[in-house]
Amino acid sequence: MKSRLAEILKSKAFIAIALNVLFALFCVFCLVIKFEESDDFYLGAMLSGAFSGEPSGKILFVNVILGSALRFLYGEFPAFNWFVIVPVAAACVASILFCYALMDRLGRMFGLAASLVFLCFFTEDLYVMFQWTKVAAYLCGTGLFIAVWALAQKRSWMFIAGGIAICVLGTWIRRESLFLVLPFILVLFLCAAAWRGNVRKTVFALCCLCACIFAGDKIQACANAAPEFRAYAEYNGDRARIMDYARGNQTDFTAAAEKSGLDAQDLSLMRKWIFL
Repeated sequence: MKSRLAEILKSKAFIAIALNVLFALFCVFCLVIKFEESDDFYLGAMLSGAFSGEPSGKILFVNVILGSALRFLYGEFPAFNWFVIVPVAAACVASILFCYALMDRLGRMFGLAASLVFLCFFTEDLYVMFQWTKVAAYLCGTGLFIAVWALAQKRSWMFIAGGIAICVLGTWIRRESLFLVLPFILVLFLCAAAWRGNVRKTVFALCCLCACIFAGDKIQACANAAPEFRAYAEYNGDRARIMDYARGNQTDFTAAAEKSGLDAQDLSLMRKWIFL
């Protein structure tokens, strides 16, 4: 019994789980947690029903599949901020698998040291300064890395499926975040296929990933097909071009608004109200 327990405590899986859980608990209970941007607060408020009186699963940026799950959680357990809890918990799971991959590839001791460096430099900010786009990009990057590692090292299909699932969840949080990491990970996919002779499995994994992302996009498009939602999306596109990309001075705001066909009153409305 003691030898069995010692094996479990020394296993790479247990070390990866314990390391990440302890690190997450330290960040949550010992450090000051805040939102990095005001958008995150308003998105969470919209999903929780703070503005409408009841939880909503349909907002512009978050996929309706994830939004529906969050709506259910807000309805059943309204006291918790699930818009933060779910992505952070997913990031913790992704970090566990990432650290396990490091220890599997580099050895237990050297992999543990590399995992500590990785956690301290790259994941602390996810827990302390929550920002949904940042978490989405992290999930996409680590998920694809796990899938590539599993393909290159010829590990179980469960690791490949887990990596793809983590990446897809990242796209459900914010689809555009995938493009932040895709060029770098695509190179690793090609290396995994060419160097390890895993062409068929790599192509199949890529097809599954693309199919999941495409299916999520189609479901999102069908759920948001109403004309009023399309008008809302178009208006938000104008808002982003003006408020997010033309921040130099008042003249830049005015010029950008004029290009979009908006007058001074419309610009004032954009600047004083939150439209997400």
